[in-house]
Amino acid sequence: MTSDFTQMDLRPELVQAVAERGYINPTPIQSSVIPLMLSRQDVIGQAQTGTGNTAAFMLPILHNLTPNQEGVQSLIMAPTRELAIQVADFVYEYGQFHGVRVMAVYSGRSYNRQIRRLKSGVDVVVGTPGRLLDLIKKSVLDISRIDTVVLDEADEMLSMGFIEDIEAILKETPPTHQTALFSATISPEIHRLADRYMQDPESVNIDRKQRSVPSIEQHHCLVNEKDKLAALTRVMEFKQVTSMLIFTRTRVRTGKLANELSTRGFAAEALNGDWKPSKDGRKRSQRGIDSHEAGMVRLTFSRGKAYGVRPNDVVGTIAHHANIPGYTIGKIKFQEKRTLVDVPEKFVQQVLDKSGEYEVQKHHVTIERANIA
Repeated sequence: MTSDFTQMDLRPELVQAVAERGYINPTPIQSSVIPLMLSRQDVIGQAQTGTGNTAAFMLPILHNLTPNQEGVQSLIMAPTRELAIQVADFVYEYGQFHGVRVMAVYSGRSYNRQIRRLKSGVDVVVGTPGRLLDLIKKSVLDISRIDTVVLDEADEMLSMGFIEDIEAILKETPPTHQTALFSATISPEIHRLADRYMQDPESVNIDRKQRSVPSIEQHHCLVNEKDKLAALTRVMEFKQVTSMLIFTRTRVRTGKLANELSTRGFAAEALNGDWKPSKDGRKRSQRGIDSHEAGMVRLTFSRGKAYGVRPNDVVGTIAHHANIPGYTIGKIKFQEKRTLVDVPEKFVQQVLDKSGEYEVQKHHVTIERANIA
């Protein structure tokens, strides 16, 4: 097993790109898969998400790829548009040294824009099976001369019902192409897929004890669906969490959960595929900046950092007593004795009307219009 990227016979430019990003030693899945894919061997890689799968298949693909040829050379299938974008970003970042053209395709984006890009020429296409198959049926995406096909997070794609789309796509590929399949679990369905569409694949199985970063402490809780929110907030309170990343199954759920947490006093924001930067280039979710947003009115909260007030206290108190969505509360700036908070103009009177009811840490708090711009 190779312990250094410099020993893997990759292009020097790729090794340099890896080193510039702070990576020296490949992960177990990368050490095993990269040499196999460099030799054009079909591969089945079983490893958890987050162990370096993307680099394991993309570095050898970029090594073997000759840019600006006629037709798509590599096709990567992913279960979600978020993962498709992530893989495409990797290709763009590491493939810049010799001008690799990459494109992410997924539902929700204009067909016309994707069609124009494909007609202009693309070396690597990354996408979700449904949209890929649509483009193939429209005779816009030609994969009849493809060199490499990758199924990333195959177990997720099958659980989402993409098996028929995947098989329809694979039937359009030439018999001589290389196939790599990556999955956290290898089910009988995945075995059948591999038997049907892969040529004597080498299997790489990363032991469970190797799949997680050792410094991460892991726990799991079995709770009823209706108790999930209560369990989550209990953990956040008990552990005194200052920051947390929560994954949900759908985009809609990210917004709902962020709102529910905000109303309970946790400064939560939703981040999903619909997120866009504001017109001035700043992230909409950013709080605590000394500026004033359009459509917001600045109010004064009568307790500040000297009293140990946190963003959760401000958001939760206002959202609960004034009965407004916590996620609508804007920028917060803590001062020694008071806190400045932006509230949407349409909710201002509603917030002010409840001024006699606010409490933080059992102390009465008043809210009034700030005397600053």
